[in-house]
Amino acid sequence: MKAKAVFLAACIAVFAAALVYLGIRQASTDIFRLDTFLTALQRAGYEVETEAASSALLRGRATRIALSGKEEQSILLYQYPSAEKAAADAACIDPSGFSITFEEADGAGMTTQIEWAGAPHFYLSRNAIVQYTGSDEELLGLLESLCGPPFAGEGSGAAPDESEELTLE
Repeated sequence: MKAKAVFLAACIAVFAAALVYLGIRQASTDIFRLDTFLTALQRAGYEVETEAASSALLRGRATRIALSGKEEQSILLYQYPSAEKAAADAACIDPSGFSITFEEADGAGMTTQIEWAGAPHFYLSRNAIVQYTGSDEELLGLLESLCGPPFAGEGSGAAPDESEELTLE
């Protein structure tokens, strides 16, 4: 009888350890790894510097990633406590990337129109939103390989192509 109790306790302990391991493993796959992202940028030939940035547009913790070594550029990274919070902010960004609408507590929406210096590109990766404003094809390809296709802005399939001129006939 005592042997059965010890065996049962051992089985429960192994099962609990497996659940904890799977929970940790699942949690780590839902987190945007800044160190991995920066290493990938460096391997692509960019010199990388990071600094805290103001988060005036989105609600995530903002980090500016300055890239040099090629053309001077920067990326804004917004990190959130969860993938769900990042997705909620991503849903507020217009597919064109030129406006962001947040719903107020009273249910009314507050829209901010943005005039970017270049073409905006927004990527959603786990619990982060990556924003790049520019047209460096090599960097765009790298960002897409790291984060997936843009969900808003140029290249998302929803933004107008500013390179085509509108002609009236």
